[in-house]
Amino acid sequence: MIENTSTTHSRDELEKLSKEQLIDILLSKTVVDSVLGEATTSKKDTDPPSVGDPFLKEHVDPTTKTKAKPKPKVKVSRPFDISKYQCRPIALKVFYLGWNYMGLASQGENSCALPLAKSSKGDSMTLDVKNANKNIVTTIEDYIFSALETCRLIADAKNVDLSRCGRTDKGVSGLCQVLVISLRSALSKEQLEDEPLMVDGELSYIDMINKSLPEDIRVLSWAPAPSSFNARFNCKSRSYKYFFTTHGTELDVERMKEACNYLVGTHDYRNFCRQDGSKQLTSFVRDIFEAQIQSTDISYPGTKAISSGAYEVFVRGSGFLWHQIRCIMAVLFRIGQGLELPSLVKSLLDIEQLKQKPVYELACPYPLVLFDCTYDIPLNWQVNSQSSTTSLLRVYRSIYTQWYESLTKAYHFSNVLRVLDQGQGGLAQLLDLDSTAIPVIMGGGSDNYVRRYIPIMKRPRSAPVEVTNKKYLDRKLAKLESKKHLEADENGSNASKA
Repeated sequence: MIENTSTTHSRDELEKLSKEQLIDILLSKTVVDSVLGEATTSKKDTDPPSVGDPFLKEHVDPTTKTKAKPKPKVKVSRPFDISKYQCRPIALKVFYLGWNYMGLASQGENSCALPLAKSSKGDSMTLDVKNANKNIVTTIEDYIFSALETCRLIADAKNVDLSRCGRTDKGVSGLCQVLVISLRSALSKEQLEDEPLMVDGELSYIDMINKSLPEDIRVLSWAPAPSSFNARFNCKSRSYKYFFTTHGTELDVERMKEACNYLVGTHDYRNFCRQDGSKQLTSFVRDIFEAQIQSTDISYPGTKAISSGAYEVFVRGSGFLWHQIRCIMAVLFRIGQGLELPSLVKSLLDIEQLKQKPVYELACPYPLVLFDCTYDIPLNWQVNSQSSTTSLLRVYRSIYTQWYESLTKAYHFSNVLRVLDQGQGGLAQLLDLDSTAIPVIMGGGSDNYVRRYIPIMKRPRSAPVEVTNKKYLDRKLAKLESKKHLEADENGSNASKA
């Protein structure tokens, strides 16, 4: 047994001891501390702790004498490896309201999806405006890609294999937009090799994707697509609708219908579009199969019409130029107001006499919707899945809620208009305050007021197509040269420093 020599010595006593005695004291103290430490550890492992024991304070509640709950372990999620699954081209039929977005197509690194928050109206998601960065560009495809990545249907939202039916601009909506994307599949390699267009046993794409989308973007159906299928180049026709109302206006719908008839056929529509030098287009010939104006309402199946005096312009063609429908509507509104003759459409289509487009404003984008598209290859559209027969019902409930909400807002706005009409002189006198200004209808409830209306054929002309294309190429070349000079200067600076 080792003698405990841990007795405290005074300085005077230690100074009187020899070197050998001091070494013996130090060695004796080290051994004792080692043995005592092992004993203490053994006691903590075997003997029950006392209430005053510091070990007890960390692991046992003194009042209940029960062990405290251990801290939960942080689960580290393993990265998802999509290469372990089969992927296949899937066509998605998508509905969206374009009012809150900068168009359909993603702009790469210049755009991304904003955060989503749980909607108070159920399972749907809504834009988290409070936490949104106002400087970020958001598009419909950004949210679709983000939802696909969240569902682990694609590997990376920034690298998507995609084809789209038509590219809609800022503010324009889509009812049956078709996107073809390579998505993860639940089917095996052997199943897809035996039957490439198989639908049985596939994932519930509609439910999976819609749960991660804003409430104003919805996948309506999906279909397996052939490997060579392209949503743009396999499309035979595209249909657009533009909504307008005659309430509060003096539109002559019959004159507008007459003008629509002149649009049908194969024509050069360069005077009905916005020229884009980046496309380097030299041909503006397109086919319009159908153009008509028909009355409509805001009811839904099974109910009576809620409003009258509402119309829609329906245009179906093989393809359309940039802003072509909005240019057409701008001209039709002027004809309906009596500011132009229906024969203006014929004059704008006569390229021999009018090779440069007159300058005129575009119609509002909000009433415009990509209504439908047809394909030369039939697609087997699916609205439900084997695991869930309520996919379409969930879509209906989401759309109905938004429809009723918008109808309620219209009701409140109509009450405000009634109150204004009860004021001194009513709305008629209020609108007559500036009778010298001429309202030019732009659609979507917006007007441009001018003191003197200048007929379109007497307006300044835009630059010829060849000039527009050349200016774009010159600017692009100048940017490339400037970039080369900057890189050369940086390389020279780095070389001199070295």
